[in-house]
Amino acid sequence: MLWKPCCGVSMFRNQIRRGVRAVRGGDDPVGLCRNADGIIPTYCNDTVVRTPAASSEAADKQRMRETGRKLAQFYLDHPPLATR
Repeated sequence: MLWKPCCGVSMFRNQIRRGVRAVRGGDDPVGLCRNADGIIPTYCNDTVVRTPAASSEAADKQRMRETGRKLAQFYLDHPPLATR
């Protein structure tokens, strides 16, 4: 069986190639964010959610699942890079 890179790796390599071509042509790569305030917006790495401990491990997993879904829906409804 031949080794075949996974789809994500191929997509990432193509993105890098497009970015290199854009820079060679004098343009910025897609997705580059130049923020004068020095804060680089991210999709969720700057989000901290504090919740009280749940009564059981199962309840804690359920709470984390619900919180994650709410955050994901919020980001889909209000993309961070599109609102600045």
